[in-house]
Amino acid sequence: TSLRPCYPASMPTLAQRGLKRLIAAWQIALRDPAIAIRDPDLAAACDQVFLGTEGGYKKALVVQAAGKAADIALDAQAMQKGEGNPGSWDAREFAKQVFVPWNSQSHHPFAHSADPYVSNPYRVPRFDGSVRGKRKRPAEFDATITVLEHLNSATTPAAAFRNLVEVLQAYRRYIADRTVDYPLPNRASLADTSRCIDHFVSEKSGGTRLQAVVFALFEALQRAGMSYVQLRSRHVNTADASDAGAGDITFQIGSAAVAVEVKDRALD
Repeated sequence: TSLRPCYPASMPTLAQRGLKRLIAAWQIALRDPAIAIRDPDLAAACDQVFLGTEGGYKKALVVQAAGKAADIALDAQAMQKGEGNPGSWDAREFAKQVFVPWNSQSHHPFAHSADPYVSNPYRVPRFDGSVRGKRKRPAEFDATITVLEHLNSATTPAAAFRNLVEVLQAYRRYIADRTVDYPLPNRASLADTSRCIDHFVSEKSGGTRLQAVVFALFEALQRAGMSYVQLRSRHVNTADASDAGAGDITFQIGSAAVAVEVKDRALD
């Protein structure tokens, strides 16, 4: 499958091109099974950055790779427009117009931020060795430089786009291996919980949302001590007979097999 993006006949802005390429590259990076790694050296350098603790470097890889993919003439290490420097561009404004909306549309794979380059370490003319001495984590900085220099080596739009895909595939590997501890919400009253459920099931879903609520109730009872085993929820759009299921939700308790039918209408 070719990774060459389709360009419109008109001349969109840099931000418009960047957002389109970033969205397209992310869709490719999310494919299952993932496409084979095309550049092992770039992939290894990206993995090193994403495994680090500096969140800004992770964002920088995506922003700078998207900029280079949007315009092959850009310097992937440039951070500010500068004064006539070859390939210089306003990466901070690009990040706000491209990275931020993509992150929002993609359900925030990165932390929320309206300005990814707001902190001082990224408000420099160019991301290169001249600013290394000011960095708290030089090893992570060096890995980031390695990636950005690799991005700069692209000489065609197709190569720059492949590099962007490679960066996003590395980020996908990073988040796929992470575990997240979510904070438990404060206890809600029965009235508030009922209102939340009413609101949740008010939208048409073909029974999906109501079945999710009922399954969650049985799961909560199981965690609270009810001796349910083999608790399962059948796919909403699958007929019971086709998957040998007795009902929408099934479980065993003791020697009894139980089937639950979920209906979103009153029964006569």
